[in-house]
Amino acid sequence: MRKRKNRALAKDVATEHAQATPTSKKPRPCCGRYQQNCSCQPPKGMKKMHLTALAKRFAETELFSVKDTTDVSAWQHHMQHATEQLPLRVLLAYAHTHVVFNQEPLLQAFIDRKAFLFKAPLFDWQMLQSIVQKHKAAGKIWRSSNHRSIAMTKLRPQSHLGTPRQVPTNGVPRDALACRVVGVDAMPAAICDLYDAQPSRDLWKAIMVTWLENVHKMCAGCFNDYYLKCTLDRWFAIRKIDHGTISWWPTTCPAYQAWYKRLYPGKNLSSEEKYRVLCKTYIALNQYKTCTFADAVAQTCWLERESHGRL
Repeated sequence: MRKRKNRALAKDVATEHAQATPTSKKPRPCCGRYQQNCSCQPPKGMKKMHLTALAKRFAETELFSVKDTTDVSAWQHHMQHATEQLPLRVLLAYAHTHVVFNQEPLLQAFIDRKAFLFKAPLFDWQMLQSIVQKHKAAGKIWRSSNHRSIAMTKLRPQSHLGTPRQVPTNGVPRDALACRVVGVDAMPAAICDLYDAQPSRDLWKAIMVTWLENVHKMCAGCFNDYYLKCTLDRWFAIRKIDHGTISWWPTTCPAYQAWYKRLYPGKNLSSEEKYRVLCKTYIALNQYKTCTFADAVAQTCWLERESHGRL
């Protein structure tokens, strides 16, 4: 009788664990396979106690996702209506613009006054610049409050465009032009459309890498790994993503850098190893609470803020 009870208890525990392991039900970003077929491992030498502590903290914290940040929650509130209608290339362009001008009153004005057109040609750049200029003239915060506020420093000549444009000296026209270069001129639109039609791991990585490369060919100073990460946070906040297609992720967020040092003190990781660490973080946290990839790696930011008394 006791053996039967023990077997029944073991079965119940196994069932509960299976129910609490949502990553087994969807492809993993590390390789695109389901749990039973995934053999991916993070680099050797990980201090796993920090990962376990982060997962336990995640299970108890009220700061659950990237949506809990003030700028992303505002983005989600105002842009949720467009989640299914917008092509990916348009969504990313609007998301990046909000990374640059991330104050909620500006986003509301972009929508209400049709600086965001939600149809071709996508933006009314004169209107957008006018909205930001008036906001700035009123003495209000108009620029990004992200950890790293960066600005365009140079426009590289494009042979097919003739005389290269000059970078405006005034901050508002400069940043509006940067949004146009990054979100429209450099956007790998054709690859985005292919991903919309049939998401795949190859297309995902092609979008991310090509976008960064295109921007760096066209200008300097206004778009980097961290700003791409912030743009992806907004994408994840309003649209469901097939996690099996995630094959690449920005790895130089300041919180990520501190996280690598916690897990691998004194070791320099390659970009691929850093990505595998982020994948392992996502899988570990999903054992405790269902979350997206962006939500999982965002916990490293909350951890850093808490450790410095900034929560």
